[in-house]
Amino acid sequence: MLPAVLILLLATLLGGVLLAIIGFRGRRINDHPVCSWCAFDLDGVYPECVTCPECGAGLKREKAVRTGVRKRMPVLATTGLLLVATSLVPFGVVSYAAITGGDINKYKPLGLLLWEGRLADAARSVKITDELMSRVLAGKLTPDQYQKIIATALAIQGDHTHPWSEGWGDLIERAQFDGVLSKQDHARFAAQAPVFELVTRPAVAVGGKLPVRVKLKEARVGSTTSMMCPVEIKSLRLAGSELALPRRAERNDSLTSFQLLGVTRPGSSVFSLNGSKAGGMRVLGLDNALGMVADLDDTIPAGTHPLSVALEATPNGGGDPFGGTVVFMLNGNLQQPTATPTA
Repeated sequence: MLPAVLILLLATLLGGVLLAIIGFRGRRINDHPVCSWCAFDLDGVYPECVTCPECGAGLKREKAVRTGVRKRMPVLATTGLLLVATSLVPFGVVSYAAITGGDINKYKPLGLLLWEGRLADAARSVKITDELMSRVLAGKLTPDQYQKIIATALAIQGDHTHPWSEGWGDLIERAQFDGVLSKQDHARFAAQAPVFELVTRPAVAVGGKLPVRVKLKEARVGSTTSMMCPVEIKSLRLAGSELALPRRAERNDSLTSFQLLGVTRPGSSVFSLNGSKAGGMRVLGLDNALGMVADLDDTIPAGTHPLSVALEATPNGGGDPFGGTVVFMLNGNLQQPTATPTA
């Protein structure tokens, strides 16, 4: 159980207990003397009478009489009991699952599973997506619920701060197989699949050579996904100025590995986006990296400048009718010393 859920349940339980106590105790409606044992109104009787006319309890003992008749608040008490019951049910389910060795996710409503999925780490995500897939395969979901799973999976895929689990990609792949994945969602899944990383030297000389390397940092796909993604560097900007791209003969690319794929454009490469259970694509020698060396303008002063690389990528290799071209902007900082570094 996630800490956030546990805290919420404990807060609900505590709030319910407090409301139930207040509701059953009631609110004071007057200042009459009242028997502490049976709550009988002793107005006009006490202190002349030494025993309670209702229950016979002695009224001369300490704290035998309290002040004010109280009226119970059934609505508040009922609300408190409902909150207590609502919070105790999950604890009971967790205890039952722990004792029997069952999977607690089977008893959770879909909304709770999706909410936890947005907060879960990689290990928890595997268990959540496994349960979601079992419900999909068992046909236990309505069309609206299926679309909620798709929307959640795509949102998590697009959030690079959230750890990725291939189970979310498997759910998207299954939705496509079931015919419930729209063209727009399929294109979004393909566009969000590659996560690129910009790598360059920490420092270069003014007017020198600028090596740029684009690597595939992560493939946010399903376990059986096998996807091609042609990538091309479209522009380089340093200190707000666009650098001239090198001519084909000067580009640091090896196109021989891609001739079979039909990739002959200069400055381009093909990245393979494969899941852990996918095979075949890696035998083509794709290293999921693209390199280029550009000349720096002498007019760019020494110092630390922002470096921006615009990539044009076509996930699925352009052969999929749901694919499309996506532009990625990679940003970093480049320090320009006045002399070429020796290290």
